[in-house]
Amino acid sequence: MGKKDKEKEQKKRKEEEEQEQDKSGTSPVGKVCRRSAPPPDSVPRGKTNSEAGRFTSVESFRDFGKLVKKTAKKEEVDFIPDPEAGLRPNIREILFLDTPDFRFYNNAFILRRRITYVDGFPVGDPEIVFKYRHPDEKTAAAVDVRPKISGKYRIKFKAEALPLKDRLGSYRVLYSHTCVFGLSQVHEADRTSMSTLLRIFPVSSSGSLENNAR
Repeated sequence: MGKKDKEKEQKKRKEEEEQEQDKSGTSPVGKVCRRSAPPPDSVPRGKTNSEAGRFTSVESFRDFGKLVKKTAKKEEVDFIPDPEAGLRPNIREILFLDTPDFRFYNNAFILRRRITYVDGFPVGDPEIVFKYRHPDEKTAAAVDVRPKISGKYRIKFKAEALPLKDRLGSYRVLYSHTCVFGLSQVHEADRTSMSTLLRIFPVSSSGSLENNAR
């Protein structure tokens, strides 16, 4: 498969995912209507963290998939295999952004840029992800993460299961209210400067958020 074919396949797959999310009502596609975006009655997806040091090769990821499948069968939980599991890994560069005084981090925000690479070269539109996380579902849903841009964006709401900070053997749940858009959707001269990003996400500089979710 050539480079152009890979890019077309990635674009097609992303469009299909967006269409499916739009049908389910969990992730509106395109310009969001002028109202808040409440979470669905039940969170359809969860996320867990894994120990990165254990994944040192492609085979280690596949072995982990086999372990998850075996555990799911034992616990009588459905397991849906990823159709891309047997393909070459997708490489993405993820850059986390913050102010010098860590304004985002200290107020439970995450701002990052993601770039996809194919054969060692960046492809597609760099993706901006802005999210607010909180252990209370209603508090997370109440934060308006919609950006002030004229382009298209998506809103997502999900639960993330994370390990406890002080002990092993259990977990904590954070609700994540997220906005995602391509950098090309920002129609300003300096699209990546911190001043531009603060204007795009005015809630991040409002100073009204409390109860650090970290």
